[in-house]
Formats: sequence, C-alpha cells, structure tokens
Amino acid sequence: MNLFTEINSIDIPIYFCCGDNDYCTPTKLIEEYYNFINAPKKAIYKFKYSSHMTNIEKNFIFIICVK
Repeated sequence: MNLFTEINSIDIPIYFCCGDNDYCTPTKLIEEYYNFINAPKKAIYKFKYSSHMTNIEKNFIFIICVK
C-alpha cells in the first residue's frame, strides 16, 4: 500500500509515533508523509533509542505523550 497515492487528507486529528531506530518504517518516511497529509490537527512524536515497537519499548514515555 502506498499511502501517498491512497490517502492525501483525513478529516480527523492524526498522530504519528515513531522510533528513530525503526528499520521497518523509517522515521524519514513518516516525516515525509506527515508533511504530505492534510488533517485538521496533526503531530509527530519521535522516540530516541527506540524502534518499531515504541509503545512496548518505551511504554512509560508513550503513555505520557498520548494522554
């Protein structure tokens, strides 16, 4: 699936949480899509020293950011 061709806008807030060591979904790609997509509200949260499973690896920080 290529989100750049599938979804260019969304009518609800969208939040991206990513680990800076994620090789499955590189942060650079997430940043490109974040800048591309139109949404009424959007934010990106980057977690240092984390990879693809940020919500498990850094669950104590993840919970604080999501609240």
